[in-house]
Amino acid sequence: MVSTIEFRRDRNKRYYAKHPEKLDAQREWRGLHLEKNKETAKRYYLAHIEEIRALGRAYRASHKEERLAYQRAWRKLSPEKWAAKRARRRALKLQLTAGTIDYKAIMERDKMICGICHKRVAKKDLSFDHIVPLSCGGAHTEGNIQVAHRRCNSAKRDGRLPSQMRLPILFEVKG
Repeated sequence: MVSTIEFRRDRNKRYYAKHPEKLDAQREWRGLHLEKNKETAKRYYLAHIEEIRALGRAYRASHKEERLAYQRAWRKLSPEKWAAKRARRRALKLQLTAGTIDYKAIMERDKMICGICHKRVAKKDLSFDHIVPLSCGGAHTEGNIQVAHRRCNSAKRDGRLPSQMRLPILFEVKG
């Protein structure tokens, strides 16, 4: 059975496919009246803010299971994005600088070499580490994030600075 919304959407698509000039006229009108419509919507929102928030709370409460299922599926499909979202949220909660991060650029910059043990990182072991941890006041920016093995990043633990880590001796010093 087709819902009312789907029925209307299909009907409108067929209509505008036959009458493209109507769609162009509608878009032009919207463009001319965009600012006015934004102002009207803002006034309405401010006048009815409690009602709108109550509707939102009621909707979220009645659709809680659907939302949780969607979130779980999204987390499984994109673990890197989920980790980035958590790190950004954590930085903002600590009132630290939180910029937008391009993780591909970080991987290219670091050439997939772990910033902690200085060995090559496989894609399945990839993790991103804050050089100065958020708990020590480090910013959530590209300059403070490096590529790391999951194991190395876990060994660093929360709150350790690079100077406080016990790293294996990488180069033998001959004296």
